[in-house]
Amino acid sequence: MATQATAFLRFSVDPNPDETVTIGAITYKFEQNTLDAPYEVKWVPNNQTCAENLVRAINGNGTVGVHYAAGTVAHEVVEASWIENEGDADITITVREPGAFGNHIHHADTFFDTGISAFTGGTGEAGGGAAAIQAELQNILASMQLSAGVQQALRELAFDPDTV
Repeated sequence: MATQATAFLRFSVDPNPDETVTIGAITYKFEQNTLDAPYEVKWVPNNQTCAENLVRAINGNGTVGVHYAAGTVAHEVVEASWIENEGDADITITVREPGAFGNHIHHADTFFDTGISAFTGGTGEAGGGAAAIQAELQNILASMQLSAGVQQALRELAFDPDTV
């Protein structure tokens, strides 16, 4: 049976404004002032509130202008949850689809002592994970600002090379 990959992130201190967390093709940036651009996450001087705002941005279940900026949508490949842990805020990031492919999702951050951990624990064939991979490819292509025709050709090459 296939299992989902997970990664962990601990907020033991408050992040600073302008610091970032990247998961796949999406970079979330903490913003103290006006939330102007997609994936800006509201920063406040409280590690637990910052963690909650990041989780809401990843899941797309917060309030625009309160937790994150307009244009922020739920991450198509992962979902997140958090718990309070003796003053720290521990975030678990879980790949939505089971399969070993989840162990290879790009991740980075600019401020954590321990950093975001590698995605691990994903096992088995991608199965339904192909949809997640396609969603991640779509995010990457969109961030590259390529023409629609070039994007379509790259999608076809990635998932059905015989059609190109």
